[in-house]
Amino acid sequence: MDMPLEELMQTKISTVSRKQQTINETAAAVFVISQEDIRRSSANSIPELLRMAPGIFVARIDGNKWSVTSRGDSGRFADDLLVMVDGRSVFSPLFAGTFWETLDMPLEDIERIEVIRGPSGTIWGANAANGAIHIITKRAKDTQGSLATLGGGTEERGFATLRHGGKIGENLHFRIFSKRFSRDNSYNPGGTNDSTRMGTAGFRADWDINANNAVMFQGQYHGGKAGQNTTFVSPLAPDVATTRIEDANMTGGNALIRWNRTTGERSGSVLQAYYDYTKRDELSFRESRQTVDVDFQHRFPLTIPFSPDIVWGGGYRWTGDQTGINLPISFDPARREIQTGNVFAQSDLRLILT
Repeated sequence: MDMPLEELMQTKISTVSRKQQTINETAAAVFVISQEDIRRSSANSIPELLRMAPGIFVARIDGNKWSVTSRGDSGRFADDLLVMVDGRSVFSPLFAGTFWETLDMPLEDIERIEVIRGPSGTIWGANAANGAIHIITKRAKDTQGSLATLGGGTEERGFATLRHGGKIGENLHFRIFSKRFSRDNSYNPGGTNDSTRMGTAGFRADWDINANNAVMFQGQYHGGKAGQNTTFVSPLAPDVATTRIEDANMTGGNALIRWNRTTGERSGSVLQAYYDYTKRDELSFRESRQTVDVDFQHRFPLTIPFSPDIVWGGGYRWTGDQTGINLPISFDPARREIQTGNVFAQSDLRLILT
């Protein structure tokens, strides 16, 4: 908030048009949460950080569940708000939304969070109809050395982050990290069961092959338990409800590789592929999902008056899930595969008023 307006408008972003540009060059409502904002926020989770973004409605449902929306009705299963981590989509195709309790990483590794309010579907697809949130992590070159963060209390019972960054040769930098926390139940006069225990580990490597080519590879695994009370109603006796205490089990992992080729100040190509696996196991619902995604984009300038940039590309995604049968929440069919292809092209034209 204290940044001069001139400096603020020169902040670099990449989500709006899939290319590096300043805020004053974008035709969108954009807000950037910087690493300095994150460091000063005292937040412990990504949904807490998003409370800083104007126009993003963040509500805590209980000790481990969140509602994050941009437009329209709010709720845990609000959809059409695309969430990405370094270009990897983390939304669930089951309801086109995000299970925020599974999205965890060392907040010290985040370079910035770009928040777009309003339609972004022309660039990122129909799941960005209400906006897009892009979490961009730091390059491994910027996280050299070791870091340890430890803490605890009555609510945040304990949390720890360990990270180490190094390099192999002059052009290959890497970091490895591990994070774990235990969070107490939230307060309720009638008692609650929404404590959380979650752990994650991962790595990132950046290889600068030469001045024009760079490769990034990263992977992460998470696992944990989230407490909740599940109420069952019998179809034969709708007036009789039974509540059971349980721990929802959540596990998952992902791996991503990206190749960047720069051929000029305003031209280059990006090829990215990732694999993602998630699994949830609850008394009322069970799902395991695998996703494979390949994305390509190319940017080049046109040799015409005003010389606008053209950004075009395409992608392919395959996702398959298996849900539990004979459960209170079940789907027919229990197994489903979805294949999605996309192509896009976009440019911007500067208007000059005289």
